[in-house]
This record gives sequence, C-alpha cells and structure tokens, in this order.
Amino acid sequence: TGRLGVGRGSIREALRRRSAGGLVDMTHNRGASVHRMSRAEVRALYEVREVLEVLTARLAAAHFEVSGKQAEFEDVMASGEAILAQGAYDEYPAINARFHALLVEVSDNPVLSRLVEQLHTPIFRYQLRRLMSRKIVEASHDDHRTIFSAIRNGDADRAGRAMEDHVRRSARLINDLGNDIFS
Repeated sequence: TGRLGVGRGSIREALRRRSAGGLVDMTHNRGASVHRMSRAEVRALYEVREVLEVLTARLAAAHFEVSGKQAEFEDVMASGEAILAQGAYDEYPAINARFHALLVEVSDNPVLSRLVEQLHTPIFRYQLRRLMSRKIVEASHDDHRTIFSAIRNGDADRAGRAMEDHVRRSARLINDLGNDIFS
C-alpha cells in the first residue's frame, strides 16, 4: 500500500465493491480471492444471456441500415476470418467481444446495453479465454457469419434464431470443456 500511495481503507473499499459485483470472494480472516464461477452460475448466466442476446440480434437487424456501423461490422468479420486463416485463436476473444458489442450498439437500446454489459464480467471473460481452441473459434465465427448475414438482410427472426443457436452452442461447449474453470 505504501509504494502505491493507496491506503488500506481505499483497498478494502475497492475489494468490497468487487465483491458486491461478484468478481471477488471475501473470506473472514483469510482475505480476498478472485471469484471462480460454479457450473450452476454459468448455466444461470447463459439462460439470461440467451434472452438478452436474442433481443439484441433482433433489434440490430431492425436498426442495421440506419446505424452507420456497416463498415465496422465488415472489419470485425474480416478480422475473424484472418484469425481463422492464421490460426491465432488466442486473439479471437477480442474480436468476439467487439462483434457482440457492435450488436448492442446497433440495437440502439441503452437499457439492453447496460444489462448485456453486466453479463460480460471480466472474470468470466478471463476464464473463457483459457478455453479458446480451433474448434470453438471456428464454431463461434460460423455462428457470427450466420448472425451477421441475417442482420445485414434486416431479418430479425432469422437473426434471433441464429443468436439463440449461438448462445446455446457456446453454453454447451463451455459445459463440456470447462471442468477446470468451475469451482
């Protein structure tokens, strides 16, 4: 604390806030540790994520033409293709996050934006980053192609169905491959 010029009270308050946000576990007489999500927590998170992301995709399809984000979407999709071609799978989480963030931006719904952001906690992203593999990246990007095609064509129903499939597939992959990330 002395080297950084931060007092113990400030550190305790920051840890309390992170604990309230589910990122840190506080244990009496033991201190703080990074929260590891349980399988049940991940399942619950994906149930909520599915509903919100389907709505996001449907709204994005409805607002795509007037969004001014067409070129950004094309860039994100091209970056995903490049990652697949290069086999740089560890770089995919950033592209995945940008794809989903663009969907939220285009949906033009600030309440939805806040709710979706709450589901993408840093610890969840960190834990999932360790699971990146060719199989997961290829499946995810295939889903993104389908979702983007529907959105670009203004087909809200198809975009919603494609997003539902995407979130469910992601949940299954995490469940199948994620034994080492669950507490």
